[in-house]
Amino acid sequence: MPSPASVVRAGIACGVLAPLWWVACIFGLGLFVPGYSLSSDFISALGARGSPVESFMVYGGFGFSGLLYVGFSCAAAWQMRHDRWALAAALLLLLTGLARIATGVYPCDPGCSPIHESNTQETHKQFATAGYLIMMAAAGMWAARGAQHARLKPVIAWAIAGISWSAVCLVMMFVQPDWQGLFQRLAGLALNAWVVVLALCLWQPVAPPVAAPAAARRRRKT
Repeated sequence: MPSPASVVRAGIACGVLAPLWWVACIFGLGLFVPGYSLSSDFISALGARGSPVESFMVYGGFGFSGLLYVGFSCAAAWQMRHDRWALAAALLLLLTGLARIATGVYPCDPGCSPIHESNTQETHKQFATAGYLIMMAAAGMWAARGAQHARLKPVIAWAIAGISWSAVCLVMMFVQPDWQGLFQRLAGLALNAWVVVLALCLWQPVAPPVAAPAAARRRRKT
């Protein structure tokens, strides 16, 4: 029977594996799809109906990486259980994982750019958009917690850089549609890099904040 500490460590390890696995999927699976372009085709086209790698992307890409994020969020919540705002940040990571899974459950239409979108395609786009926005919100909240915990300070720079870079890439997807696939991947890369740093910072439990002595609290009030 694994100890609680080993279970938490396994969950934290998911925070390292999830981004690496996702990046490998979004950059590597296109090699097995004839005519697929990493620069112009959406990531979701890999899991679109009729894609040669549809099943692997839906279950192995969206599904498995989403489950890894869920596991990491639970472990992060346990490590930061003394900080209620960190618990809220962990909840955002949980929602990110669930949005990733739902994006795969509702695959897009072939090519992901049909003339008339199906209901599944519309639902897919909604979950995909929610996933990006929640991930950016999670990065911002974890950066804020890094200002309160010395062990989490490395997360601040990585999270802010990830938010900024991904925002630029998402805008460039519309400015340069011929390169939308590449910019989407670069945005995803930025939004996943800071998670690895967070997982490494959480490998050891973060100590709860030390309450100020009663005498010091009284002096502050006066």
